Amino acid sequence: MKKSNSTGLLVVVLGIVALVLSYMFGFNAYNSKNSELQAEINELKVRRDELKADYAHKDDYIKKTDEFNKEYENVLKKFDTGISNEGELMDLYKLQASAGINLDMATFTEPEETYAFDGSLTTTDMITPTVDADGNPVEQDPIITSTAVNNTYRGVSADVTFTMTSSYANIKTALKSLADESKRRAFKNFTFTCDASNDTVTCNGSYKEYAITGDDRKQTKVEIPESASGRTDLFLGGLGVQQVTTE
Repeated sequence: MKKSNSTGLLVVVLGIVALVLSYMFGFNAYNSKNSELQAEINELKVRRDELKADYAHKDDYIKKTDEFNKEYENVLKKFDTGISNEGELMDLYKLQASAGINLDMATFTEPEETYAFDGSLTTTDMITPTVDADGNPVEQDPIITSTAVNNTYRGVSADVTFTMTSSYANIKTALKSLADESKRRAFKNFTFTCDASNDTVTCNGSYKEYAITGDDRKQTKVEIPESASGRTDLFLGGLGVQQVTTE
């Protein structure tokens, strides 16, 4: 009889131990999951507060983005859509007629890629400080605007070297025209030689021309004179000779 009672008591004790262990393991698992959920809730609250702050400055973001896009387009307009030796040749050819200079020599290098526009451009604008109801300053996060850049854009450049002869006034006019044209040119070296016997100046100069190419930036077609015989000077042949178009 005692053995039966002892066995029953042992079963009860084991049952209680199993119940306690099950509760402890189950509670720990539940507590761990609850902690994970609470951490996620806290992260979402932080994100919610960030989004609320962003939404409060929505109009500022829209305004700054529009201003940035306009400035971006203005920068692109300062560069030609491509460079070709034909285009460089015709620029000097037309300059000879408009400025009244004689172009004695011109050499051109093949255009080469100098920069790849990848990634994005970011601007940061500070928000005007504000105060709360008690007059205490309230810190405001800056407006950060990020704009993706067309990754087909490539910066290209080519070198041009030339020799021109004319009066001093015409040489100045020619150089000013090269600088003022809607093309990006960086002047490099210039030398001037004066011939007092016929009041002419010979200018030896060089510059590097830059352009930005891209899928949405169509290069301007270039028309160059073509002569049936090889005895006519291209630069003295005039604008009425047969034309050929090149891309």
